[in-house]
Amino acid sequence: MRILMICTNLVFKYKECGTKQVLDGMVELLTRHNDVIFLNAMSRKDTVCLTDNGIDAGNNYYFRQWAFREHYLALFTDLNIHFWRKIREVVKKQKIDLIFVTMTYGVTSASIMCRNIPLIYDSHGVMGDAADITFTTIGRLFKILNKVPFIRNIVELSLKGYISTIERLACNRATHIKAICNSDKKRFIEKYNVNEDKITVIPPFISPLELEKASVKKKSPEKNNMIKVVFHGSYAHPPNHGAFELILNYIAPEVGKRNGNIQFLLAGTDVPVFERENVKSLGFVRDIQTVLVNSDIAIVPLSEGEGVKTKIFDYMAAGLPIISTRKGIQAIEAENGIHAVILNAVDRKFIDAILDLADDGNKREKLGRNAFELARAKYSQESMQAKMNEMIAKVIKSQNPKNAQKPKVMT
Repeated sequence: MRILMICTNLVFKYKECGTKQVLDGMVELLTRHNDVIFLNAMSRKDTVCLTDNGIDAGNNYYFRQWAFREHYLALFTDLNIHFWRKIREVVKKQKIDLIFVTMTYGVTSASIMCRNIPLIYDSHGVMGDAADITFTTIGRLFKILNKVPFIRNIVELSLKGYISTIERLACNRATHIKAICNSDKKRFIEKYNVNEDKITVIPPFISPLELEKASVKKKSPEKNNMIKVVFHGSYAHPPNHGAFELILNYIAPEVGKRNGNIQFLLAGTDVPVFERENVKSLGFVRDIQTVLVNSDIAIVPLSEGEGVKTKIFDYMAAGLPIISTRKGIQAIEAENGIHAVILNAVDRKFIDAILDLADDGNKREKLGRNAFELARAKYSQESMQAKMNEMIAKVIKSQNPKNAQKPKVMT
């Protein structure tokens, strides 16, 4: 089967982050049994840097995405004439059986341009519920929004309305929706009145290689009795940024008052490099698994954000005991006290949990082992591959064979 996979926002193409990790996993599942054609976003600057032979080569096609200060304005994809032209060109050149659009933007226009070709909306969360995060990111690009409350309020209300409208249209126009977790599926049904049968839940997975490596790796023998507590993520992502601030300004100082043998390790894309008191910030680390294997505890002090947090899978694969807020570990089938320590908020109980695990090696080992076994049992590549194959077969079967034989492309 020939599948066209459309990615309208590729900031994560150049940086390691959770979104890229989820997308890479999706590509791996799709390419295993199908011929996949890619249509990716590029800024005008990126396009100019490529030679003519480098554009639209092989299975890779590109369209010019609007960008501002190196940030793709993917939320306007459905209004982008360059996207319309390119998707029409690709479908004419290639015999496409199925279209995947990753994330919300572009679903509606793609469904209109490629009528009668089944389209799966590959959601990475409920964008309408995450509009506050999108607005925070835009506020960093346009400083005037933070200086003039009147303008800020108008833009915020307009943006939230626009995102919800685009997502509602995407849910309506798509042949099928792939949700990343059960809570997202439930929210799509509640918020946009989507039929339950139209949604398939396929969460991220942990590759067999990662599980195999984690099962044989040993921690460094030079521990010096120092307990290392790790957190990583993209610094520019508002929920992660808030967690970094909580660690620096509350968690690390409070823990330091009661135990001087605990060090916090921070890492991730765009994370600043520094060292102070009981915190060591490593900046971007290409091999994050090395950091995790040499850590003792993982924390996820998130207070906002939608969908599955892929950092949880990193910690589970590394066999680390996890202390998380409910928001941080939402959508993961983990039980409090068995697979992780799960708390309502980052407060005194969160601090006590860190100190408790730091003092109890047996408890750390048990939680870490249980988390690893949960990853292997519930989030394996093979189980997700089976769900993917079943979903694609269902979507193709649901189409009218008469119309599916000759897809119609808008000219």
